[in-house]
This record gives sequence, C-alpha cells and structure tokens, in this order.
Amino acid sequence: DLFKLAKEEYNNSPDKKHKDSSDRALIELQKFSQWLAKKKDVSYTAIIDGANAAFYKHHLNNGEFNYRQLKFVVDALEAEDYKALVILPSKYVKPGFILSDGRRQRLNEEDLEIMNDIVSSRN
Repeated sequence: DLFKLAKEEYNNSPDKKHKDSSDRALIELQKFSQWLAKKKDVSYTAIIDGANAAFYKHHLNNGEFNYRQLKFVVDALEAEDYKALVILPSKYVKPGFILSDGRRQRLNEEDLEIMNDIVSSRN
C-alpha cells in the first residue's frame, strides 16, 4: 500500500529530521489522497512541487520565490495537454512571506496575479 511504502521510505531516509515526522507525513499524504479522490471532475496528469519549481536556480533571482518561473512550468505542461496540479506551502499564497534566509519577499502586481491565477484555477 502506498502509505505504508511512503512511511517505510521516509524511515529509511538518511535525511529525515525528526523521528515523529514520518507519522505526520503519512497523515498529510492520506489527507492529500482523500482530497484528490474527491476531485472526480478533474483528472490531473501532472503534479508540480511549486516551491521547488519556483526556487529552481533561485540564486539567479536574488534567492526569491519566482512565480514567473512556476507559471512557465505550468504553461509548458498545459501546452502539452497535461492537467497540472500545483502544490504550494500555504506561506507562498500570501502577498508577502519570510524567505529561509530571513528576508521578507513582497509580491509585485505581476506575481500576485500569477499566484491568484494558480490558486483560483486549481481549487
């Protein structure tokens, strides 16, 4: 079963940070699976880790979350007839947030528009 495998993989991972995190990860995976099962009207064919896509080569973008880059990934997949689901931590769907280095990133109008489009089209 997928959930058992996910927990086993996590427990065997050398990078795990906290022993009890595997239980939380399992619960979150189960919640995601249940949410996805309720989306009977939509068949996603691609799932995008939004944070990884937006931070890819972040050193070229002053270390900031890059919504234009995330939009590029979504648009490229959809141009190939994929139905993309973007997964984002909740902090990145706000007009401003703290980056890992402690700096605050405030979204400009273009980024807010992209963020709102991604959020509204994926609910």
